[in-house]
Amino acid sequence: MRFNKGFEGSITSSGDEFKAVVIQGSLSYIDENKSNARTLNAGSYVASSTPAKHRLRNISDDETIVYVRASSKYQVNDLVSR
Repeated sequence: MRFNKGFEGSITSSGDEFKAVVIQGSLSYIDENKSNARTLNAGSYVASSTPAKHRLRNISDDETIVYVRASSKYQVNDLVSR
């Protein structure tokens, strides 16, 4: 998936396996159960084994590309429509 510059939103996973790997760019990431933001650069990933909401913000000067692997459906929500 591609997240445009300025993207702010979330990915809601509904299954027992979810993994997102940053291929290019950088994201600010906040897990729904924590309040601290982590920076995910190329090569970094997040994973969950239960349904979860992953809050993301593209902090790159360009688009960020993320590879997602999931065992069930997930939904991307853009909080800032442009």
